[in-house]
Amino acid sequence: LHEPKQREELTFKPFAEAQQVADGLIAGRNFMESQTNDVQLFVTALLQYLDSNPMPALYDAKAAEAIVQIVKDNLAAAEKALETWTDPKAAETDNAEEYDEERPFVMPVPSPKPLFHHNPNYELIRNAAALASVELQPFANFWGAVTAQECVKVTGKYTPVKQFLNLHVGNLLRPNVDYATLASDPDHKVDGTRYDHLIAFFGRKFHDRLANLKLFMVGCGALGCEDMKNFALNGICCGPEGKLTVTDNDRIEVSNLSRQFLFREDNVGQPKSVAARARALTINKDLKAVARQDFVGDATWHNFPDTFWQELDAVVNALDNMQARLYVDSQCVLFKKILVEAGTTGTAGNIDIIVPGVTTSYADGGAADETGGVPMCTLRNFPHIVDHCIEWARAQFEDLFKFPLQQLQQLTENVDGF
Repeated sequence: LHEPKQREELTFKPFAEAQQVADGLIAGRNFMESQTNDVQLFVTALLQYLDSNPMPALYDAKAAEAIVQIVKDNLAAAEKALETWTDPKAAETDNAEEYDEERPFVMPVPSPKPLFHHNPNYELIRNAAALASVELQPFANFWGAVTAQECVKVTGKYTPVKQFLNLHVGNLLRPNVDYATLASDPDHKVDGTRYDHLIAFFGRKFHDRLANLKLFMVGCGALGCEDMKNFALNGICCGPEGKLTVTDNDRIEVSNLSRQFLFREDNVGQPKSVAARARALTINKDLKAVARQDFVGDATWHNFPDTFWQELDAVVNALDNMQARLYVDSQCVLFKKILVEAGTTGTAGNIDIIVPGVTTSYADGGAADETGGVPMCTLRNFPHIVDHCIEWARAQFEDLFKFPLQQLQQLTENVDGF
C-alpha cells in the first residue's frame, strides 16, 4: 500500500532575478546570516564578472578589485531600490481594517526584497575572488552529494531545494592576509602538481604536514572507503614520512558493493583493508598505506603495542560497534592522540574531533544508544542484542518475500525494461 501524494506545482524565479534578492537566503544559525549574505554578494558579483571575463587567475589582484567594485555597485543599486520597496507584512496590517467578508482583501504579489548588507566583509570577498579558481576536493565531495540528491528529486517524490545553498570555509583563511598579494610568497607558490589548489589555499608547509602524517584508521567499510579516497586525493599520508595503517578483520560481501565504492564484484571474498588499499593506490600511487586484518580490542592489544600508538599523529574511527569505539577512545586518551570519530545511519552522519586535554573523550561525551539505528554490517554479520535480532529478522523477511515479489512485478509489467 502506498499513501497517495497530492500533486504540487513548484515555480522558480529566473536565476538572474533570484540572485539579486534576499528571500532565497536561509542561514543555518542566526550568527551565520552575515556570512551568508557576504557569500551571496560575492557569488552574484563573480557571475556578473564572468559574463564578460574569464575565471580570475589565482591571486589576480586586478580581478579581485573588479569583483569588489561590482559588489559595491550592486549594494548601491539595492539601497536605492529599498527606498521604494514596501514590506508585504506592513501592507497586510495597513489593510486589515478594510477587510470585508463579501469582498475580502487580496494581497498583491509582493516585490522581492533587494539583497542589501550594511556591513559587508570586503576582506572575505576580496580573498574569495583571489581564490575563485581554487577547487578543493572536500567541496567537490559535498556538491557532488547535493547534486546527486537533487537529481533523485526529479522523479517528483521529494521536494527540491528552493533556496540558495551557500557553503564556505572562510574561517580557514589565514587572518589579516590579502591572498591577492601571495603570488610571490614561496609558501603559496604552485608548481603544477595535483596539490596546487590545496597549496594555494593552505600553503606548502601545511600540505607537507598533511603528506607526512602517521594515521591509524580502524575499520574499512562505507566510511573507511570514503576516508581512504579522501586521503589519497588530498595527498594525506602520501609524503616520504607519511604512513596510513588501516585494519579491518571483515571480508567483502555482495551486499557491501552498493555503498562501499572502493570494492568491485571481483573483490568479493577479499579482506576489506587489502582491497581498499589496492584501489586507493590507483587513485594516488604515493599513498603510504599498510593493510592489516587484525581486530582492535583488549584481546588483541599485543598486535598494536605501545610503540605503535606512540608514533601516531591521529586515529580515525570508521567503526560500526560500540565496544571497539570505546577501546580505541581509551587508547587515544592513554597515549594523548587526536581521535576523529564518525558514524552513519542511513543518510544521516556525524563527526567529532576529540583532542585529549581539550575536549571530552568519546566515552565521557555520553553513552551512545546502540539500539537507535543499527549499522548494516552489524545487522548482517554480528547481531548480538535483542534489537539486532529483531531487525535481522525483518531484513530477512524483506529479502525472502518482499523484494522477489517486487522484481516479479517489474518483470511482468515491463519485460524489455527489466
